[in-house]
Amino acid sequence: MRFLCLHGKGTSASIFKSQTTTFRAKLDPSFTFDFVDGFLPSSPAAGIDLFYPPPYYSFWNVFAIADVRKAHTWLRDLLARDGPYDGVMCFSQGCSLVASFCLYHQAETPDKPLPFKTAVFICGGAPMQALEDLGIEVSQEARDVDSKSAKALAEQASNDAILKSGIDRWQNAHGAQSNSGVPMDPSNVYGLDFTKMPPHLRIKIPTVHIYGNKDPRCPASLQLSHFSNPRLTKTYDHGGGHEVPRSSEVSDRIAKLVEWSAVATKEEVDALKIRVDISIMTADALVYHPTVSHYLRFVATTVGRDKFLRTLQYFSRFYAWYLFRSNNPPRLIAPFEAIKKQFGLTRKALRLGKNVEHFKAAASAMDDTKSKDEFLRYCAVGRQLGYGIYLTLDMATFVDSAGIWKLESAKRLQKEAYRAWFVGLLFNAVAGCYTLWGLRQREEGVDKADGDGVVESKKIERERATTNLQLVCDLCDLTIPGSALGYANLDDGIVGLAGTVSSLIGVWATWKKTA
Repeated sequence: MRFLCLHGKGTSASIFKSQTTTFRAKLDPSFTFDFVDGFLPSSPAAGIDLFYPPPYYSFWNVFAIADVRKAHTWLRDLLARDGPYDGVMCFSQGCSLVASFCLYHQAETPDKPLPFKTAVFICGGAPMQALEDLGIEVSQEARDVDSKSAKALAEQASNDAILKSGIDRWQNAHGAQSNSGVPMDPSNVYGLDFTKMPPHLRIKIPTVHIYGNKDPRCPASLQLSHFSNPRLTKTYDHGGGHEVPRSSEVSDRIAKLVEWSAVATKEEVDALKIRVDISIMTADALVYHPTVSHYLRFVATTVGRDKFLRTLQYFSRFYAWYLFRSNNPPRLIAPFEAIKKQFGLTRKALRLGKNVEHFKAAASAMDDTKSKDEFLRYCAVGRQLGYGIYLTLDMATFVDSAGIWKLESAKRLQKEAYRAWFVGLLFNAVAGCYTLWGLRQREEGVDKADGDGVVESKKIERERATTNLQLVCDLCDLTIPGSALGYANLDDGIVGLAGTVSSLIGVWATWKKTA
């Protein structure tokens, strides 16, 4: 595990390295630590110049959001240049830098992983001003605790306090709880309500929070711990002040927590790999599923795309009517009116040139002298001619509908197109009724007690079901030109619903053909 180590304000990399020597010595060589100086020269932190010579550094000297974001940029560049790092270990202001970096990352790029996998926070918290900048509600109580604790730290860490009281200078003036106490109420962690915290503003990587209950800044440490995922968080009260105690007991415990962060990180990485593998397997199962292949064959056909768009077009026509009749505002109706209009125009474009297919089919039906039923043959000719004329006239109106070229005769041509479509549908409906009559006649002559009769009976049933379905489709479609021509006084609700039914029948039939 490779850790980037960031010191506190007014100290340095060498000072932080010295402060952590004892517990790092208890870790095996697989743990490595890179100590880096802050990028701003600084005056020494309170009391630090009694023990350590200059130089001293900071990540910002006076807190301002612009300076914090500048420090974030510096940290991001450092991680990109000298990384990758498995984790970060930080103290005091270093914790403020890393914590705010994590929270801004979650707020601005929640779908991207952090550039490190774990964090060890020692005596640090998240800046209140940064929380407010992120839109988190910060109560007056939280501001007061933050201000009071910062002032107390400056007093208790000062040279005078060290020379006068030594280790006894640290005083618990905030009622912080140790690990053995009852967990804090998340609705009031020193003025912050974590029950109202946005879920995306959570630190999602494994974290360790080390603090001392005599540290005036202990409330900030406890607040920061609540930003982490409880399942991936360990907290430890070393019992001291704003420092890294070097006793054997504390050093052992901190070393164990650093080891835990490595184990938790590996478990999270392994879990992520499993989730990725499952996602890949699921994606493969979906991509190579026979239904997907069938769907691709369906949408590869012009008929399939047309039937799908037609279903949406006529359902939108029905639903726009329903919304209008329900006294809904125009803004709710407008999208469905747009679908009806635009998809109708798109379908016109898809039908360009299709008239030739129907004229050829009419000619083939006329030349089919081998047909067993002359009536059905002439119905087929009438149907195909009707459809061919309809599509020819419909094609002529496309330039007007698309706004390419305005035609004075557009309305008349469209009316004649509807009339041709109506005739074609009528021929098909009559042919369907005639076919049903013929199937009934055939059925009366079938001996169902005979094996061949049973087969013939089943064949008749299949033909009857297909004919009935097509007849329903034709009768539904007749409402569209019938209404447009004024043959029937039907509102958009009935026409839209009838068109949706016939479209769904067409989708189902095309789906079967592409199986």
